[in-house]
Amino acid sequence: MRTAIYSLLFLLSAASCINRNKEQWWPQFRGPDGSGIANENSRPPIRFEDKNLEWETDLPPGFSSPVVWNDKIFLTGSFEDKKELLTICLNRKDGKILWQKSIFPDTLERHISISNPATNTVATDGDRVIAYFASCGLICYNMDGEEQWKYQKPQTKNTYGNGTSPVISRDKLIYLNDEGKERYLLALDKTNGKEIWKTAFQIDTLYGYQGGHATPCIYKDIIIVHTVGEVTAYSIIDGSYLWDYKILTEAVGSPVMAGNKVVVNCWFNMGDDAERQKWLDYNELLQKYDSDKNGEINKTELPDDFMLFSRPEIRDIERANISFKKVFEEIDENADHEINRKEWDAVTDEMKPYIKSSGLISINPESKGQLTDSAILWSVTKNTAEVPSPIYYRGRVYMIKDGGFITCINPVTGNIIYQTRIGNPGAYFATPVAANGLIYLLGYNGKLTIIKAGDELKIIAQHDFRDNIAATPAIIGNSIYIRTKTGLLAYSD
Repeated sequence: MRTAIYSLLFLLSAASCINRNKEQWWPQFRGPDGSGIANENSRPPIRFEDKNLEWETDLPPGFSSPVVWNDKIFLTGSFEDKKELLTICLNRKDGKILWQKSIFPDTLERHISISNPATNTVATDGDRVIAYFASCGLICYNMDGEEQWKYQKPQTKNTYGNGTSPVISRDKLIYLNDEGKERYLLALDKTNGKEIWKTAFQIDTLYGYQGGHATPCIYKDIIIVHTVGEVTAYSIIDGSYLWDYKILTEAVGSPVMAGNKVVVNCWFNMGDDAERQKWLDYNELLQKYDSDKNGEINKTELPDDFMLFSRPEIRDIERANISFKKVFEEIDENADHEINRKEWDAVTDEMKPYIKSSGLISINPESKGQLTDSAILWSVTKNTAEVPSPIYYRGRVYMIKDGGFITCINPVTGNIIYQTRIGNPGAYFATPVAANGLIYLLGYNGKLTIIKAGDELKIIAQHDFRDNIAATPAIIGNSIYIRTKTGLLAYSD
């Protein structure tokens, strides 16, 4: 009997120790289980004054989010002029750099002007830290920065750069390659980098030029991935296919679990009911723009604000808005400097598959086979976030999109509880995080808005960090770690 009691006490003590340790872990993109939710005992600050600033550390450029394991913080960075990619470890107590390791690929991935080659967040399990760089592949270090293994892969060719991050689950490192001709979901042995399984997939030719950025979501033994043109699930055991749902999506936001449902923000240009441009037939085009009445349209007749697609909330972001003037030569197939009926009808036919609703969708993660629209539990088709993933917190789903539109949704019914602006316009790249009944929303302009979780919008506090922010914060205990364009800030209450 006494032995049994001692054994029980030991198990209870061990479980308590694990739970205490978990309070010090934010091990991957969006933290524990990719949820974005801090430990229930966390009390991060709502004031960001000098007295709350624990430390500030300058960092090389990078969009990767901070990852925490006990007293260590991990990030990546880059010096493009030197073709240098860095994995960096900081002391969580004082922000000092403990170690940094560099690799120098022959070339760096291409990306748009606001991005960089260090956007992918690392993953750690307390024994190793695994970084992914789209310029060269995966690299694993131990916690002291000693290289353990590499998994090299061809450089990605995505126009925007690459944003997907690796995930560690039990003995596996899970990585999604959703770009180019060879697309696959990969499981490596996290200890040595050897392939356990590799499942190839193809996308519809309609989306062939696109590349996805989403990070896999793991639920039980199911890996849910948001890929270009669909949401798909695979077995984590052997990589076998479980189900898929085809939808108009560029696959930027990562799936998140909302109880027993998976929620995914599927965004596509012209897929949002609130932003879609009205497409003119040729007679309407002539009536509106044929000023010389010759029955055709030349480039000078088109106004600058006649848009192929437009995202007025982020006019200053590269490739966010494309006018018909910019693509005039592509439409003018015979190169006579006029658009005729045949040419306009041809581009109209080409665009038809893209002009339909997309949005935030909810699916049963334990579905089977090829899913139809009837499998969608609910959807929200207006003001869908492109980059930030949704967050499920205290019985509600929240989504922040460009322009500072916040949507609060009942995850059981899909009903919109409220949808409004939070008063901070512009682009949003960081995913919301939550703690202590509060949700932290960071705009690319560096402004933070803290709202109270609940069925009405209640803004608790706002702060301007006066620097661009694209990385998702990490919350440990009463501290929050915020990466800006130039460094990492540690605030505590």
